[in-house]
Amino acid sequence: MIIGGLAPFVLFGAPGEPISSISQLRSLTPEEASHSLPVHIAGVITRSTHNEMYVQEGSEAVFVTPDHKAGVYQLGDYVEVFGTTSKGQFLPMVTEASSRLIGHRPLPEPVRASYRDLASGRLDCCWVEVAGIIRTVERGSSGKMVCYLAADGALLKVEVSQSVDYARLPLIGASVRLRGVAGGLKNYRRQIVKPIVWVTPTTETFSIETQAPADLFALSTQAVSTLLSYPDTMRPDTVSKVAGQVIWSESATHLFLRDQSDSLEVRLQAPNSFRVGDLVEVAGFAEHGLIKPILVDAFARCVGHDTAPSPRQTTVARMLRHDDESDLVQVEAMVQGVVRTSEAILFAVAEDGISFSVVYSRNDDGAIPPLPESGARVSFIGICKVDRLKSDNTQLASAAAFSLRLRSLEDLQVLSAPSWWSKRRIAIAFAGLSGVLVLAAGWIWILRRTVARQTRVIVAQTRVEATLEERDRIARELHDSLEQRLAGTTILLDAAARALVDQAASARSHLDTARAMLRHSLDEAQRAVLDLRSREFEGGDLVDGLEHSLRGLVGNHRVNFHFNREGERPRLDAVTENHLLRLAQEAVTNALKHAEATDIRVTLSTDPTQLILRIEDNGRGMEIDREGARAQAGQFGLIGMRERADKLRARFSIVTAKRRGTAIEVILPHLSSKRPAAKRLRTV
Repeated sequence: MIIGGLAPFVLFGAPGEPISSISQLRSLTPEEASHSLPVHIAGVITRSTHNEMYVQEGSEAVFVTPDHKAGVYQLGDYVEVFGTTSKGQFLPMVTEASSRLIGHRPLPEPVRASYRDLASGRLDCCWVEVAGIIRTVERGSSGKMVCYLAADGALLKVEVSQSVDYARLPLIGASVRLRGVAGGLKNYRRQIVKPIVWVTPTTETFSIETQAPADLFALSTQAVSTLLSYPDTMRPDTVSKVAGQVIWSESATHLFLRDQSDSLEVRLQAPNSFRVGDLVEVAGFAEHGLIKPILVDAFARCVGHDTAPSPRQTTVARMLRHDDESDLVQVEAMVQGVVRTSEAILFAVAEDGISFSVVYSRNDDGAIPPLPESGARVSFIGICKVDRLKSDNTQLASAAAFSLRLRSLEDLQVLSAPSWWSKRRIAIAFAGLSGVLVLAAGWIWILRRTVARQTRVIVAQTRVEATLEERDRIARELHDSLEQRLAGTTILLDAAARALVDQAASARSHLDTARAMLRHSLDEAQRAVLDLRSREFEGGDLVDGLEHSLRGLVGNHRVNFHFNREGERPRLDAVTENHLLRLAQEAVTNALKHAEATDIRVTLSTDPTQLILRIEDNGRGMEIDREGARAQAGQFGLIGMRERADKLRARFSIVTAKRRGTAIEVILPHLSSKRPAAKRLRTV
């Protein structure tokens, strides 16, 4: 483990001892190198400029920041370097360096490097040798010459210091062997993105093994169909020359041509200006495309002009067989959709169940004419390009996807307009109709609910008003007729009783009985009038009506009254509720007037099969006959209670004894929350 300034002591022994070899320096990790460790090394200069210096010792090399006081060294100078370590962009390097010339030595033996070796980074900063065919030559910055070398199936970038005017020499197609320093373009992850070899040109470092053609256009012309076909496939780095007519110039460095045998895509090294119909000669390097060869790093010249070439009539099936790759074709198809961007217009089209795309690349900001809509049948003229391949179990490949590139929007012609009822319009109409139907259904549903709610309110109000009116009418009739007559009869009987003081006891007994009956009838009539004018069930059900009414009967009597409910609230029709209320009122009245009770308990219990109403008191009790009630004075209410129970088809029972109180129980069977018995009770 290395800690701060102790790094040099741990790595190399005694305190203050510097790093003395390049191999030790290259073995440092980026973290170790970042501690500015002292360096004292010596080696041979393999590259020296105002901005960089490479020093190699044996097979190991390192980058050193230049010592501007010492100036630029020559290849082979042997120097001594003092400085400190830095982690560098890829390998450790020496910074804050000072150097001095010791002498001159032969350059180290170069390492024969392949493209893969250079891309791996293991030879970074080292003296290497590469060989290949020069494909391109460009004028770089600061007098440099930049060329790309076809080596090991890849293109290697080589930067040559322009101390010798190699631009005058024909280099395109030359076979060369170069010696220089390996390097490359790095990223922030400390990885080599693109390998580069820096060459300082001398007779030892820049060797041409096979001369390039003196005039590329003096080469023999071959048919386009023979490119990379046997036996030319054995010479992929040989300059090839073709001649044909331009069918489209996509850009200054990209064009398509056609000869008598086939069509070809061409990519130029230098920009040029060609028109459709120009007759051209092209020299370049053939590379494999997806289907047909592509001529790259090419040079072209115009040798004449002819009428614009006609497109080949084709079908979608033929294009799928890639017979029309890189050729100018005309095909009919149905437009499925159009997409516009700032750079291109894309048509999605289909024919015979096969979908493909038609692309027009916009190269100006001019106005776009009206485009065909979806559903239109259109004739397209453009360059066919295979975008993706597929293969079956054989060794033959076929097109999996292809596209058509339009030269201009004039290359499309609408053959038939789409039907007005397009998919989009049908979808919009369907969506609008669906929305209207949904709104109508919602409005009808809301209207029905509102009408039903208002109807229920009106029916309920009508029933309440009719009931109240009927109650008032019956109350008036009872008060004006029965009540008055019963009162008069009571007065007459009282007078008769006083006149018959001296008559037999039996006559008095009968008169007492009659008087008791009349008084009971009067009490019953008065209570009926009161009940008809009351509102026990208004705003409540049987439970609320019972409790409210019975507590009103008890009133100011010194009686302990208890009302209990067990189970759920019963849902009964109005007739049943009225009979149960009157029956309970009669039982409580008897307990108050005749039994002289001091404690009265009323219990209403329900379960899914029956309703039980029980009235208990601790009064003096009574004697009853075999029928359950004696028709003597003060006991006519028992007969009325039994009659009400019979009307309800309920079981009525009385348990009583002298001075032991009375218990009355009414059991109403077949209780249902759905109130199926309501109509049956109303018809009893």
